[in-house]
Amino acid sequence: MNYGFIGGYGRSGTTVAMLALSKSQEVFPLMETQLFNEVVFPYLDGNNIEGFRQRYRRFVSVSADMEFGGKKSKKNPPSVTAYFSKNEQAVLSMLSASGPCDLDVNLKVRKVIDLIFGVQAHAAGKNICLEKSPRIITVAGRVVKALPEAKFIHMHRDPKDVYCSVRSKFWGPKNVPQFVKSYQDVMEKAYREMRGVPDDQYMTVQLEDLVREPEACIRAMVTFLDMGDDFIDEAVALVQAGDAHIGRWSREMMLTEAHEVFDVCEPIYEKWKEMNWRI
Repeated sequence: MNYGFIGGYGRSGTTVAMLALSKSQEVFPLMETQLFNEVVFPYLDGNNIEGFRQRYRRFVSVSADMEFGGKKSKKNPPSVTAYFSKNEQAVLSMLSASGPCDLDVNLKVRKVIDLIFGVQAHAAGKNICLEKSPRIITVAGRVVKALPEAKFIHMHRDPKDVYCSVRSKFWGPKNVPQFVKSYQDVMEKAYREMRGVPDDQYMTVQLEDLVREPEACIRAMVTFLDMGDDFIDEAVALVQAGDAHIGRWSREMMLTEAHEVFDVCEPIYEKWKEMNWRI
């Protein structure tokens, strides 16, 4: 089973990239399970069984529903989340394996992912398990140790537009100081994690490029993920039918706010734009 992940700071284009690539019949799509960030690594770091159970049940819950375009919908099919739910004890046993045959930590993680993601993808006849999970970029280095073949697409967007988008979300920073601190923390942690991923397994994509040149960007992502290209026309149509609100900051931000975001976030954003993985 091949594993791929789409991440990035929230509201940076991960959803539209995922929806476009999910048009492929090869892809088993998963939306924001947060299995690594919220369940696997916290348990391995703290080894608290009660905490694991609480986190795992929250993982099942947050895997079920999402809000997109102002409407609530199913994040993942009920059959997928039901499978997650029934394997809680199996996952705990795998992560807790000990004794004379104690499993290597990375092997434990591999077994969990193959059980929770891989088995379902294989049963569905898919050969690429692709998850959209914004925060995956903050643990990419740890993930690739367990899944050496995993590939990561990191979506980027003008941070001023990102701020305009996240401040209206219940989970998002509500003012500029909160946003710039959050953006700086996430992106710098992602940069450190990226250094542990082989060059040919980490790709950055600008949302602005995806909107402006959807076919070129989608073809680049398809090549990166070693996928067939028979679905590209449908994927391009999906991107073209959407509204990414490029440049919304010029209508929605005060000039002082724009300068505050620019001063802190722009150097980080530009550093990523200059990376060799940028298409």
